[in-house]
Amino acid sequence: MSTNSQHTETIIQYLDGELSGAELKQFEELLAADNTVQQELENLKLAQQAIISYGLKAEVASLHHEMMEELKAEPKASANKIYPFIRASLKIAASLFLVMSAVGIYQYLTVSSAQLYNQNYHPFTISISRGATEGSALEKAYAAGQPATVISLFEKETNADYKTEFLAAQSYLATKNVSKAISIFNQIMNKADGAYKDDAEYYLALSYIENKQPGQALAIMDKIHQDKDHPYNDRFSFWTIFKLKLLILKNGGK
Repeated sequence: MSTNSQHTETIIQYLDGELSGAELKQFEELLAADNTVQQELENLKLAQQAIISYGLKAEVASLHHEMMEELKAEPKASANKIYPFIRASLKIAASLFLVMSAVGIYQYLTVSSAQLYNQNYHPFTISISRGATEGSALEKAYAAGQPATVISLFEKETNADYKTEFLAAQSYLATKNVSKAISIFNQIMNKADGAYKDDAEYYLALSYIENKQPGQALAIMDKIHQDKDHPYNDRFSFWTIFKLKLLILKNGGK
């Protein structure tokens, strides 16, 4: 069996949680040292997520079982024989190729910063009951949907708290002063206190998209997507990130 196919088999076992002890440590050391293995791992992860997202989970499970049985039955397969994982992948590819090609081409042609922003932007809401005396004038203006008033009041503030800063950033975003919104969201992210950090993180990613800086948004969106405890975890799906990567590709890697 060739070195590359040995790596592929090990990567599959790693993804399936079948490595432990010395084998796991050895693979992690290889992964840290070999960019080719890192890239293959990422490609297999993306393939796995794409297949599952298209509702082929049962088929993949069956093919995976078939593949592992072949691996057990043929531990010394010739290097010139088609590797079982490749055969299984070809079966999946036969059913996915036309759909994935059409979807991929369509998404690439149609994806844009404006489209991605509009699909994922949800205004941050606060509620202040009518006639209530609590809540600052700025908060009431925000709740009433008056971003220009919020900005005017914020710019007169000399000691703005976290909430005031966050609502001001939202208002700058709403009035298309995106660079100012990005600046304030970053300020909130850099504070020692955790107040509004999760909210600022989500809207900072969207602000970068709106500002035609998808490359800046990717790391933030991926972090939120991977963190199951993040309050905005469900907002950034695999396909949202996939579209963002297409947009980055379309923008020449930026």
